[in-house]
Amino acid sequence: SQAFAADPPQDYSPYYPTYPLLSPEEVMEFVRLGVEFLENGGDIQEFNKNPGRFTKGKFLDFRYLVIFDCETKTVLAHPFLPQVVNVPGLLYSMKDAKGRATSVELCEIAMNNPEGGWIVSFVPKPGEGTIDLVYKYILRVGDTDLAVGANARLLRIESLLDERARQEEAILNSLNK
Repeated sequence: SQAFAADPPQDYSPYYPTYPLLSPEEVMEFVRLGVEFLENGGDIQEFNKNPGRFTKGKFLDFRYLVIFDCETKTVLAHPFLPQVVNVPGLLYSMKDAKGRATSVELCEIAMNNPEGGWIVSFVPKPGEGTIDLVYKYILRVGDTDLAVGANARLLRIESLLDERARQEEAILNSLNK
């Protein structure tokens, strides 16, 4: 349990979200817009605004951008959790439900891959005691130590999930032989 975990909004429903599913391409484009904004001299404080140009929806909708300083492992902007902003080294203590420091891994991806990259993280569903997947994408800001990240609780990737389900079904059925 993280000390900075926020309570879910009263109207939050993990099963019946009031927004359309995002495609991976839409998440990546949202992050690219944030990167371009910073590369063109935009103010990091814009990412702390709620509502703001980089915040769409509510906290647990995961339609907002976060700015990381990957050298100091610090969150520089977060529109929903101001208490995590400018705490040096915080990325090391931000772990998913499986104990994985995904934010540190995301920084490593951003610093070493010009195309950015994805991580699938495990997070508890608010108030349910069950685990949900969160898809995280990150992209570096030019040649700096900064990176822009976005999370998506739900992605529109059914075809990939169908393929995975068929592969796992084949593996499971092979156990019968």
